[in-house]
Amino acid sequence: MQKTKFFIQIILPLAVAAALAACASVQPAEIIEEKPTVCGGYILPQDMMERSIFLYNYNYMIGRPDLIVLLDKQSAVSAEHIPQDLVVVRGRHMLRAEAAEAFKTMQAAAKADGITLMAISAYRSYDYQKNIYERGKKHFGRKHAEKYIAAPGHSQHQLGTAVDIKNTNLNFDQSAEFAWLQKNAGNYGFSMSFPQGQEEKTGFNYEPWHYRYISPQGVILQDIFFGGSQYDTLAFLQGCLAR
Repeated sequence: MQKTKFFIQIILPLAVAAALAACASVQPAEIIEEKPTVCGGYILPQDMMERSIFLYNYNYMIGRPDLIVLLDKQSAVSAEHIPQDLVVVRGRHMLRAEAAEAFKTMQAAAKADGITLMAISAYRSYDYQKNIYERGKKHFGRKHAEKYIAAPGHSQHQLGTAVDIKNTNLNFDQSAEFAWLQKNAGNYGFSMSFPQGQEEKTGFNYEPWHYRYISPQGVILQDIFFGGSQYDTLAFLQGCLAR
């Protein structure tokens, strides 16, 4: 259902322009030369429409290194990493301008459907995350902190594109907010970062309330070509960017 919605609302309008954009974009030689593989052994789709869709969105994301930073237990950003375009989304909670605009648009769409999406955590500085992590170790022990709390520099919140959304129920994944986000978040460029069953891969516990802005183009790549995995999508793009 979600894939169909993407094709109707986003992909088909781009399909005609996609092939031209893919050829015109000044991107890695492998893409321009239309070789059968991109990077990391990824084989381009053989169907021409799917290939055009992949190339269009791949080229866009490769040109947006700020949106594809991969953070996990091994990868981190420095304490000096502070986004320069933070804007308020609620109270003291801030997101980068592009992500904030997308979040507010998503909030308005949810409100029209009778759903309230409330940000309860967004950008966190390195020092703020360090305090959370240290408090977690002090009160619950190192093992608990390492499992449930990102160490400073390893939190997506420091990027200014991740937001935690308030739930109405004890279990967020049983809430109306969650059901709405599962159906609609991708249309606004947001993706659940830590899905159930991917804990070993992502390094973080299941967090159904935690969404990261990776752009609609990033979500198209994620949902159509990488099995709905934000982590796999970003790992692939980071690998291509590093070549």
